[in-house]
Parts: sequence; C-alpha cells; structure tokens
Amino acid sequence: MLNQVDKKKITMQTRDQAFLDDMCQFISMNRIATMYALRQGLSNLDNLAILTRGSFHSDETWDDNTGDALMQEVKQNNDTERIQRIMIAKMFAEMMAAFEDLGAIGFAIKHRNPEGIFGQYFNSKPSEVGSFFDDILRSDVPNHPETSLDILLRLPSLADLADSVQKEVFDGLKYKYDLIPKQFYHVAKQYRVRRESVQKLHTQNDPPPEWEKRINIITGIIFPNNAQKNSSVSSDAFNKIKHRFVVAENLSAYANLSEAYSIDLVALSQEEEYVQGLRDNTVLVGKVMSELAAILIMLDQVGVNI
Repeated sequence: MLNQVDKKKITMQTRDQAFLDDMCQFISMNRIATMYALRQGLSNLDNLAILTRGSFHSDETWDDNTGDALMQEVKQNNDTERIQRIMIAKMFAEMMAAFEDLGAIGFAIKHRNPEGIFGQYFNSKPSEVGSFFDDILRSDVPNHPETSLDILLRLPSLADLADSVQKEVFDGLKYKYDLIPKQFYHVAKQYRVRRESVQKLHTQNDPPPEWEKRINIITGIIFPNNAQKNSSVSSDAFNKIKHRFVVAENLSAYANLSEAYSIDLVALSQEEEYVQGLRDNTVLVGKVMSELAAILIMLDQVGVNI
C-alpha cells in the first residue's frame, strides 16, 4: 500500500503529464488560431465596419436600404480604416500575450518545485515572466552559443541523455537544445523593450511626423515633476490595448494644449511587413511552447528525472 508521500508524488506527476499534453496539443494553438482570425479580418474590413457601425443602430427598424445606408455611414466616418487600426492593435496584443505565455512556461520549467510545472505556470505573475526574460537577455545567447536549453531551463544535459534515447531522438534534442535558446532571446528582446525607446509628445508641441500613418498607443501621461518610470514599453502598450484600449485616433488633438504635460507613445506600423511579423512571431511562440512540452513528455516517457 502506498504511503502518503508516494500518493502525492504520483498525483503531481499525473497533473504535470496532463498539463504538458494539453500544452503540446491544444494550449499552444490558441494564440495562433486567434492571430489567424484577426489576420483574416483584415481581408474583410468593409463587412466588419458595417457590422460594427450597424451595432449602434440595433434598435432601429431595418429595411432593404439599411445596408446601403450603413455603407455610406461607414465611408463618411472612415470606419474601414478605424477597424484596420483596431485589428492590428489587437494582433499586437495577441502577440504580446503569446510572449507572456512563453515566458510563463519557461519560468515554470526553470523554477519547477514540488507543486510541479503546472502549479508554477498556473500561478506565475507578470513580474516573474519579466524576470525570466531578463535572465534570457543577460545570457547573451547570440554571443554565447554554448548557452543551450539545459542551462536556461535546468534540464538534463545532452551528455546525460546520450545513453537514454535513440540516436535519431538524440539528434532532434541536440537541434532543439541549440535552437530554442535563440528563439527565447528573439522574444525577450521584443518583450523587454525599455523606456528609452518610447516616443514622446509634449502637449505644447506638434505630434511626431506622419503620425496619421501609424497606430498610436498612449502608454503614459507625465506631468511636471513626475518621476519617470522604468518599465517595458511593449508591456505597457499591451496593457493599454488589453485593459483600456488607449489608442489615439487623432493625435494632433492631444498637442498644442495650454496645460503642460507629456504623453508617452508606442507607434505601431500598418505596413504589411509589420503585420506579417506579428503573425510570424505568434506562430513561432506557439511552436516553441509545443516543442518544450513535447521534450518534457519524451524525457518522462524514457524515465529521465527532470
């Protein structure tokens, strides 16, 4: 009969196995699926604009002329371009959420404890995600190719695994142990963009050049004598889309005011190359999360203690 300690150990192993299987097969797909849905929305902007504008008239009687009237209203209000800005901002937020997910699973694996990887992932905080990515940046992976996955996440080394897995599996692990740290570093650089990269608009000056072509996210309001905070610009922009959607449609309206204060801005491009980058980064993160889970599942199946 199993004692209490053995029961607890088996329960923890089973929970992590279930979570890692979900991560590998299901959880890792969610940001990618949402990103593709948003991406497809950019190909259907007129219909989205009509549906959105029509929702403001939901209590009115509709007839055969309603569609034409809504289309005319959409054109008058430039709603198609507004919807495009909203969709791209949401794509950026989805990419940032994917970055946080990757940081959370990386943190959970690296700092796994008796509660298991699932418990660490479930209870992870944004500050721990940021700390994990800071550690990744400090590792300076591009200039230190010896920084493999086992070093970053406290996993068994390739030398320890050589006698535990078949050669083709070992070769695959060797490739991933080398590649995934580079992918972590790529994400960390974007997630931890620091405050000095932000644009500033003083209310008594003109807005930045060509602001109309960009999606301008207000990330901070700085009054005279306020201390400047030192935080991740990308995270601030993410939060201002996720929680409040503080995106300025008319940035010039925030300039040339009598009250003196400054506004911090993150400007997103509407160019196709940038939009494709949002999608590609999100796909990359989903794949890495799935691959990390698959590696841990495989190590567990061959009896390697992690």
